Amino acid sequence: MGVGKYIATAVGIFLLAWTWDLAHSEHDVELAQRRNIEVNLEEMITQYIKIRRPTVTDIVFQQLFSEDLAPMQSNGTESKQMLVRFRYLTNEPSTNGEMTEQVFEGSVRLRSSDGINWKWIDEEIRSPLIRFKNGTEIRASGGESAN
Repeated sequence: MGVGKYIATAVGIFLLAWTWDLAHSEHDVELAQRRNIEVNLEEMITQYIKIRRPTVTDIVFQQLFSEDLAPMQSNGTESKQMLVRFRYLTNEPSTNGEMTEQVFEGSVRLRSSDGINWKWIDEEIRSPLIRFKNGTEIRASGGESAN
């Protein structure tokens, strides 16, 4: 019974050392530059939504983070790649005037040959959830009443 505590402690120390090493290891893109890319991407997505769907009242980013991808070889030069993942929600009135909340999830793949200028390669966006803020209640008697 006493040996299990020592094994658990050793595993815990190993995991702490491993995560410390991950946090302080060299990154292909510096953190300040990475944050700048994420902020610019958030602004681009927000402007795109406002142009395409002018009735949207709120755009709230719930998640936005980036991760390095394996470098890509092209014409003898190595290009850095980054994947930016995001989740945001929008509030928008439906055709009947009822407010809806829609959640979008997706990612954008970026590529750079110099690590400073990034090119938008492709994206994947999906909408897994639409929520009606004021649903309709249907009663057993057959009458409807809005909540």
